[in-house]
Amino acid sequence: MIDQKTMNEANYRQQFLGRFSDSLDELVGFAHRYHEETEAYDRTVCTGSIGRDEGILPATPEEAGMIGRNAKRVLEKIWDEIKGCGFERKDLLEAIRKNQPNDQDQRQERR
Repeated sequence: MIDQKTMNEANYRQQFLGRFSDSLDELVGFAHRYHEETEAYDRTVCTGSIGRDEGILPATPEEAGMIGRNAKRVLEKIWDEIKGCGFERKDLLEAIRKNQPNDQDQRQERR
């Protein structure tokens, strides 16, 4: 028979530790979405060369401004969706920074 103390510990783990892991996965998913949406937009407006990371570069200051404004719009849209879910804005920004597609991932996606 399971005693009350064991039940409370199991409850604690399920409610707090389990959700924490799921929340991090969800936050990483939002970071990937940010990168996918901004890169897709960049490819529609930029006319510059392909960079080292195989992302397209802006050819003019106007293009750079357009992609910067879009990046802010995408960030705000995602933040509006998740701000009531217990995340802080800095958590989202850190996830975006830490989960940038690397060169190898982008090369494989384009093949």
